[in-house]
Order: sequence, then C-alpha cells, then structure tokens
Amino acid sequence: MYEWDLTAIRSKVRSITGYLSTGQMADGTIDGHINQAYCNELPRLLGHTQFHVWFTFDTVASTGEYTIDDLASDDGANIIAFDGSYITIDDADASVYYDRAAFFAIWPEGETYTEGTPTDILIEGRKIWLRTIPDDAYEVKIPVTRKCPEALEEATDKPLDPSWGPLIAFIASEIILLEKGRDVSAAEAGKRYYLSLAGYDAAHRLSGQRAAPRF
Repeated sequence: MYEWDLTAIRSKVRSITGYLSTGQMADGTIDGHINQAYCNELPRLLGHTQFHVWFTFDTVASTGEYTIDDLASDDGANIIAFDGSYITIDDADASVYYDRAAFFAIWPEGETYTEGTPTDILIEGRKIWLRTIPDDAYEVKIPVTRKCPEALEEATDKPLDPSWGPLIAFIASEIILLEKGRDVSAAEAGKRYYLSLAGYDAAHRLSGQRAAPRF
C-alpha cells in the first residue's frame, strides 16, 4: 500500500499544481496549505461521525459574552463548525440565533436584565452571547465539528487515515490554485473523485453495524 505521509502528499501537490521546485514554492508554504486542507477543510467535507462531538462549557455568573477559543481549557480553538441548531443550557433546549440583529432586537444591548438561567444563545464568528445573563454556572452543550487534532509536521507524519492522502493533496492544490488565480478544474475533479471514495469507504465500514447516534 502506498504510504501517504507528508512527503508523499507534498509531492502530489507539486505534481498537481506544477510548482515542482522549492524555488517556485517553498515546502513550508505547501505544508501550510496541506494542513489547512487536512485540519480544517477535510472534516467538514467528509462529515464522518469521528469529527462530530458535543462541545460543553460552563457559564460564569454575571458573564453573558464568551470567546469560543478560550472555552473549555482552550479546546474551543479546535471547533471549525457548529452543527445545526440543537443546543442545550442546563439540559433544557435553548433558542439559537446566528443573526446578531435578530438576537439583539429581542435583547437590546445596554439594557439591564435580571440574571438567571439563560434561554437564548447567539453564535457569531468566534463569539457566544447568552441571555438572560447567567446567575450561576450552567452547562452549555453544542454539537460541533472539530478539526483533525494533529497537523502534519514531520516528513513521515501521516493523516489519521493514510488513504485520505490523495484527497488532502487535491484539496490543498485547489486552495493554492485559487489563490494564484489559476484554473482549478482538474484539482476540483480530483477532489470530488477521492471524496466519493472516502465516503464509500466510510459507508462500507459501517455496513452491517447499527448507525451511530447523531445529534
């Protein structure tokens, strides 16, 4: 079986993009695009259950605004997407908003509110707002998509599933070509092909098994 480590993926990216030498594009630049593809883009595209988790954090009394990257011992920095609108606060369903104007039309900024158990949550960018403002520590549970945990740094580092190597290479190549204003049709076609194979492999592994619970 072909060993899809960082060196092999980088070589594939050079072949797809035509940047064959370090004089045309440095290894570090290509590796950065590879890890963008692997850590951030791949989990969203694959949609495998291993990337979907419950993210939880506890509120702080009298605090209604939170920075996601600072939550749960900084584990919030690993979140790349929020899955759907089902969020609980203190085990009760919360009203979820992704529209700042709609949220603050209900909860105008600058107003004073009686603190209590939050019922409404706004998620915008990397920020979370809760209303009413909590008066105690309450557990907030949000279904999220996480990035791949470890970037590929050493020449022999491999993805969680080495068979993802070609898919990562085509995603990274598409990113590079887009940035350079070049034609991405071949890279896009390769991405679609290997994405379909990855989806088939996942379905095949799960065949005959009871489906994993979703959020």
